[in-house]
Amino acid sequence: MIELDGHPEWGGFVIDEEPNGDGSEMGEAVHREVDPEIKRQRWVRRRMERDERAARQRQREEGKTLTEPKTETQSDLVVDKPQVVPGPSRKIEPPIEVRVLEHPRLPKGASISKGDPVGKLYWAYIAWGPDRGQGKVRPVLVVGASISKVWVRPCYSEDFLAGRWRAVEILDWPQVGLTKGSYVSIGLVKLSRKSLRKQIGTMSLNDWNRVCRGEVHG
Repeated sequence: MIELDGHPEWGGFVIDEEPNGDGSEMGEAVHREVDPEIKRQRWVRRRMERDERAARQRQREEGKTLTEPKTETQSDLVVDKPQVVPGPSRKIEPPIEVRVLEHPRLPKGASISKGDPVGKLYWAYIAWGPDRGQGKVRPVLVVGASISKVWVRPCYSEDFLAGRWRAVEILDWPQVGLTKGSYVSIGLVKLSRKSLRKQIGTMSLNDWNRVCRGEVHG
C-alpha cells in the first residue's frame, strides 16, 4: 500500500501495489497472444503501404526526369558519317577508231590510210548481168581504197540478195543515215573513186567491226 496523505490533493487515498484479487484478468489482457490472422493482415497492410510509397517515389522521379531539359553532350552532337567503300577501279579505255579493225580480204594496193573514205556509206552505181548491162544505184560500204580506186561491198534491203545468212546485218541503220534495215553483201566490188556519189553516212563502230569480223546473222 502507498499512502498519499502527504499530497495536497490526493491525501487520504491509498493505491494498491497489485490489482485486486490474484491479477489473473490483467495478466491475461497483457500477455494474451495476438491472433495469427490479425498479424498477417497487419503485415499485408504494412507491405502494401510500403509498395505504394515506393511507387509514388518512382513516379515523382520519372516526372522530374521528363520535365528537366536534356543537356546535349559532345557524343550526341556527333553524327556518324556513312562509310564510303571504294568500288573497283574501272580503267577507261580510249575510243576505238573505225580503222582499228581492218577488212580481212583487201586486195593488194588497197589501204585504209587516213583520208580515205573507208568505213563510210555512199551511193554508187552497181552493174550486174552477163554483159554488165544492167545495174542500179544503191548504198555501198567502202572497205578499202587506193589513190584512184575503192573496194566496196554493196548493201541490200533483203538478205537473200546480199548472200543470205552470210550477209552482215546493219543494226544501226538509222544512225548511218539509211531509211530502213539493210544487209552488207558478201561480194567485194572494185570501183573508181569518181563513181562514188553522195555520201550517206559513217558506219557505227559496232557495225563496222562486225563487218570486219565477218559476223553473220541467223
